[in-house]
Amino acid sequence: MSKKVTWVHILDDFNTVALDFLRPFRFPLAVIGALVNAFHILVLARKSMRSNCINIIMIGIGICDLYVMGYKVQDKIRDMIPVPDCSLPYSYTYMMVTSCFEIAESLLRRLSAYLAVLMATVRVLVVKNPLNAKFDSLSTPMFAIKSIILLTLLSAINDAFYYAPSRFESDDMPVKPPARCGYGENFTAIVLVRTFNIIFYENFYQQVYVIYDGISKFHTFEFFRAKSNLTTKMIASMTIASVIAEGPYGILAIAAALSEEYSFQYYALTDLQSVFNYLVMLNTMTHCVVSLAISSQYRDAVFKLLPCLKLIRRKKPEVVSYNS
Repeated sequence: MSKKVTWVHILDDFNTVALDFLRPFRFPLAVIGALVNAFHILVLARKSMRSNCINIIMIGIGICDLYVMGYKVQDKIRDMIPVPDCSLPYSYTYMMVTSCFEIAESLLRRLSAYLAVLMATVRVLVVKNPLNAKFDSLSTPMFAIKSIILLTLLSAINDAFYYAPSRFESDDMPVKPPARCGYGENFTAIVLVRTFNIIFYENFYQQVYVIYDGISKFHTFEFFRAKSNLTTKMIASMTIASVIAEGPYGILAIAAALSEEYSFQYYALTDLQSVFNYLVMLNTMTHCVVSLAISSQYRDAVFKLLPCLKLIRRKKPEVVSYNS
């Protein structure tokens, strides 16, 4: 047996063990992630918090992560609901609506990674150029809003490349409900499946899509030798967590695209992506936790939102709130 085959089989065994162990945690992690991000958005949306660029970007990241975690929750709940024997295949309208939610999940997950890079970039530029008036606009909420809109359009390009050539068609295998369901004797229902333009199935075009998708998830950023303060440390912590979570996922996407299509190695790499997906889920909670641990401004907003927490608040030295 060659070294390559041995390596791939070991990887496949690891994926099987890891996914069997992690699968029970998927739903609880998604629920906790959705709740944490909902709370995070409530805190950042307060008037005292939405006055600078960094906080607006964090609101954007929170909204993206909330939707992604919420999508995973509803997906699991839908799987838990038993399908009646007499139910018909999904209608075209249902398939289109479901597809829209699926596209939004893909778009917002990628957008969250883009915004994490944007947040780090803005912070470095502001710290490195404190006396340059040209960079003052980077600290404004309006710059963050414009940047979020631009990055949303950029993220949409990827999904447009994948979904635009697709359509729903019958699989030419009509389903006949059981006689007890009360339908006519000759009644049949079509089953809709998503099909793609034949050009997309040519290996080159599929590789281009998957490689671009992988690069969009794999992002690294160096914080140069910027001035060390709480804001920089906070954003650095968030960026590092994002790189650790999304980086391997993107690398694996590229590796899978360069592998022989639908080979054993291809499936082993895509299964490993599913393992690293749990890191991505954990990463969606880091912004709230890091902000709470480092930012006094964020903690003050939390205590104003939940006054009951003041009873357990400990006396701590005053620290500088973060601003862009």
